[in-house]
Amino acid sequence: MASKTHNRPPGEPASKEEAGSSEAFSGGAESASGDLARRKTAHLDACLEEEVDLGRDSFGEYALRYNALPEMALGDVSLASTFAGKEVAAPLIISCMTGGAGERFERINRNLAIGARELNIPLGLGSMRVLLQHAAAESSFKVRQEAGQVPLIANLGLVSFNHGLVYEDVERIIDMVQPDVFGLHLNALQEVIQEGGDTDFRGLLGHLEHLARRCPLPVYVKECGGGIAPGLVRKLFSAGAAYVDISGNDGTSWAAVEGRLSADPSLGELFRDFGLPTAWILERLSPSVVKGGRVVASGGIRNGLQAVKALALGARWVGVARPFFLAAEHSAEAVVALGSRILTEMRTALFLLGVKTPQALNRSHFLDR
Repeated sequence: MASKTHNRPPGEPASKEEAGSSEAFSGGAESASGDLARRKTAHLDACLEEEVDLGRDSFGEYALRYNALPEMALGDVSLASTFAGKEVAAPLIISCMTGGAGERFERINRNLAIGARELNIPLGLGSMRVLLQHAAAESSFKVRQEAGQVPLIANLGLVSFNHGLVYEDVERIIDMVQPDVFGLHLNALQEVIQEGGDTDFRGLLGHLEHLARRCPLPVYVKECGGGIAPGLVRKLFSAGAAYVDISGNDGTSWAAVEGRLSADPSLGELFRDFGLPTAWILERLSPSVVKGGRVVASGGIRNGLQAVKALALGARWVGVARPFFLAAEHSAEAVVALGSRILTEMRTALFLLGVKTPQALNRSHFLDR
């Protein structure tokens, strides 16, 4: 027999029984919200450790076709792009990371926002479930002033709509954060490893369709480092997603992160490298999906050469997370320095291909592809 959660209209709140041990996010129990806040801090500490980064490069086997006579000047290269209707410096996104109650979260997101403004590239914010439970977390997400006019991506877990979240919470976040895009993340791998995680993923395509119809902002769907298979990318676009971030498993393993926070880390260690490589997903996306949709490639992208390879495989934007987080732990200047290096590497790669814009990249720029 189907559960009540599965049968109720998409976007409607779960009953207390359906939510199980999870409290409604619009005013949950103090103990539940306190646990969430502590877990956010533990996530930050775990992500500082190299052991949670898989360190893969699924783009390593892809060689770009060098053009020894590009018939252009380096200054002819323009990385300019648009995102959410705004002109940005490059198709590079600071991916969704963190947020919570306390000075550390405020400092990290402030440094990211200042860096995004100086670089003129979009910024994704961390999961805002904690904001709905903790009034003190609001200041870590309200970075519009620091970010200026660069596009901001809000962020909630799609599974949370099976565990107490309602559409009015989306409206609250839009009012508070003033994002340009509303992000919904998929994280089945993380939730099943996390002790007490939200593991009822039934009916979520219906929730996505409902949200996409009602939300006044473009909807951005992403994974959290496990990857989105090509067939599911197509379904997400069909359900109303304006952007799909495939977030492959070349970089941070959230199974490893949650395993480190668990009383028994063995499950997290077993599944630490479970998922789909970033380049593998892009290689198998059909041209019709790539051409008609807005695909973002993230997951283990650490430099501009990988970014250009991802764009040549069909992505329209690339996202970088953990390297920017490590920089933001230090300063906004470190964020700008990292972003500037990646942009320089991207310009260099385009020049050596004889290509003036990222939009002109395609698979013919690879050897034997």
